[in-house]
Amino acid sequence: MRKRFLMIIFIALIASLTNPLFSNESQNKNSQDIIKPSVDDRQIKLASPDANARAFAEKEKWILHGMREHCFSSALPLFYRINNRYPVDVKELIDSGYLLAWPADPSSGKPLRLVDKVKPVKDDLGKIAYIRTSDSNAHFEIVDYNDAENDYAIRELPYPPAGQSLLSKLQDNNSPAKAIEGVFMANMTDLIGIAMHKPEYRFGEKHFDSFDKAVEGNYFLIKENIKPSFISADSSIPFFLEIGVASLDGREVEFFEATFRSTTPTGREYIRHMTWEEPLMDSLDIKYNDEEAVNRMTGKQYLYSTRMLLDGSLNIPQKALISKKEILNME
Repeated sequence: MRKRFLMIIFIALIASLTNPLFSNESQNKNSQDIIKPSVDDRQIKLASPDANARAFAEKEKWILHGMREHCFSSALPLFYRINNRYPVDVKELIDSGYLLAWPADPSSGKPLRLVDKVKPVKDDLGKIAYIRTSDSNAHFEIVDYNDAENDYAIRELPYPPAGQSLLSKLQDNNSPAKAIEGVFMANMTDLIGIAMHKPEYRFGEKHFDSFDKAVEGNYFLIKENIKPSFISADSSIPFFLEIGVASLDGREVEFFEATFRSTTPTGREYIRHMTWEEPLMDSLDIKYNDEEAVNRMTGKQYLYSTRMLLDGSLNIPQKALISKKEILNME
């Protein structure tokens, strides 16, 4: 029952990933309905940090679990949308720029090892395979421990119904450029969100200290793909994105600012600018389009910034990065 619930939530997540960014929208809709790039399990209210809540948060924090895996696997349907086929290999997928992060093995903290094939055995934990049988059929495979069956099992990424749903929504959108920017915005936002909302921070056991510690054992950002050609240094010009952690009124918060292209139902393109902030502590107290609050923040620590990437002032820790060569040469 619990797994069915998680899967329903995950499918809803993939749908929400596309709503604000790939559909035609009217300008007078409520921004909460159309702007939030995606949701994750931080928006499922946990009443108290009891054992069950903590166990749920620990299990769901990994990039390849449940509601997280779109941050990795959505690169495949996006590639198909743009090229009308799946990539020949992982190198072509990385070279496309659509894959932003590579998963870590939570037990070792090392990158998942790319192999030709995985088997449902303990020795293949920590490995990942790209399986392509034709131009129209491809997916990743990892080995998971199946609690219900008390055995190891192979899991496909993306989860088939959710991956097909995302592909359909991407194909419905007639602007490839908007699709690429939209998936990038949603995935980068959620990747940073995973780091800032790991269980230690959500339950107030630790204060956020550094990005590399926050993503340790979870994922690595791919060096070659964090600075795409379409980014902007000007907050009035798309595509602009800044995400980080700061202090506001005595509490730690996640902040976000973005400027991107959107489209009206009549097909007219216009520019949207938005902000939001929410506490790092588990809460649903999310505030949208409150620039005054963002401006009052102190001690801002930028974890991703198109402006700072372009002017060279953003220093993403090397421990949080991985190169294409490191991914492809893992033997």
